[in-house]
Amino acid sequence: MSANNRNKLYFSNVAALPDNSAVICGHLVCEGSEPTATLVVHYKNGKWKLIAKVADVVNQIIYKGSIKEGNVVCVLGRNGYIAEYLVENRELISENIVPARGIGYLEAITYKNNAYYIAGSDHEIIKYADNSFYHYDDYLSPTPLHEKKYLSIACGEEIYCCGTQGSVIVGDGVSWNSIESPTNIDLNVVFCTKNGHVYFASGGGLLWRYSNHDGWTEYECDDNVIFWNVTEFHDELYLAAGTSIYKFNGSEIVKIQMPPDYDCEIYSMSSSLESIWLVGDEYLHQFDGEKWTKHVSPTNE
Repeated sequence: MSANNRNKLYFSNVAALPDNSAVICGHLVCEGSEPTATLVVHYKNGKWKLIAKVADVVNQIIYKGSIKEGNVVCVLGRNGYIAEYLVENRELISENIVPARGIGYLEAITYKNNAYYIAGSDHEIIKYADNSFYHYDDYLSPTPLHEKKYLSIACGEEIYCCGTQGSVIVGDGVSWNSIESPTNIDLNVVFCTKNGHVYFASGGGLLWRYSNHDGWTEYECDDNVIFWNVTEFHDELYLAAGTSIYKFNGSEIVKIQMPPDYDCEIYSMSSSLESIWLVGDEYLHQFDGEKWTKHVSPTNE
């Protein structure tokens, strides 16, 4: 194997920044589907800059906010590594290890009211604030712990978490309650929109909207696809389904027609005011509402 092939990357997670740039997480192609580490990279205006090498497989990266010196992102490793980075200076701000109790991986993270909330695949919900961790997983469900896996977490007015067997819980950071689910299939992702709507997506081309007042509303696309990720762009939802991208306009789910010969495989998306950034294969994809662009990492040229 050549040196170039050994350095080739595929990308698994992305966080959009307000300046129309993106921070992405890459893994070595030569390690296949079980990577051992993650490269955290900033892309802006055609330039790729390495922020950090993380000795864990990052399962999610999120944009935390901006400070005087620049933009801050947080990465969550599946084995418990959590760290904040100042993007512009490529500077480590803080790092810690989540004291996970279970045997599964940590899957997802969100940020609300000066605290991080982490979802784990062994029935774990963990709050991280003021350099301390608080576990909520002891009383969330009567179901045996090994039968529940939380896969996604997001915050709007409240914090929502979902996972296997249609499990859904909601909390305010102090107390948590289960919500009666409309399905017993795995809910892969929860997403909270700017106008306060909460959406859950799964396999079977299914999307649900939930509200305390109206309960559940189901939407189904014509294709039997698995929705892996959701983002909001120009007041519409975009759904990643591997080799296809779909859009939800508030009433129906439609497949986006990609440009001819534009192949992609997308599992993670994040949007700013100007673009959606998408990853899942060996490219960083960008969509501005009209034009699709593939950005090629120097490691992959």
